[in-house]
Amino acid sequence: MTRLSTHVLTFTLATALSGCAPPELTAPQEDLVRRCLEMAYKEEATEECAQQVTRPMERAFLEKHPEFYAQLRAERIDFVEKRIAEDQRRRDELNLCLDDREAGDASAPSCEKFMEHEITRGLRDRRLRRCAAARLDGQSDAQKQCEGLPPRMIEDELQMERARRGDRGM
Repeated sequence: MTRLSTHVLTFTLATALSGCAPPELTAPQEDLVRRCLEMAYKEEATEECAQQVTRPMERAFLEKHPEFYAQLRAERIDFVEKRIAEDQRRRDELNLCLDDREAGDASAPSCEKFMEHEITRGLRDRRLRRCAAARLDGQSDAQKQCEGLPPRMIEDELQMERARRGDRGM
């Protein structure tokens, strides 16, 4: 063995032993790294992860699973889109209920899914928006539309309505 090949062999062994090359992960280690990376992605990292998972372990996992973050991102986007669609569906159903209540149907089937406080709050929010719009538009019945509403809530709604109109360029 030549002197150069001895140095190359020594360097290779030293590099492997020093942790420069990613370690081979066992199945339980891989599961731990996956769980910890998922938690870190959601900004929920734990002390257990900080103590047990090293950078070389993360590197080894990511080399073996290069699609990991893209898959996490896709799952998160899918989750958020489903949540937005569900929230929109629920808002639409509540609006149907509120329309029925304002039309005088106190026991409308569209309101079965909602608690009374949700309906009451929705009706109050509609009144506040109408009150604020009437005041800003200088309608003659603005005072009537604002009757019974707390002045502080009216002021807050006026500020929000001004902001909404500013965003729409009115």
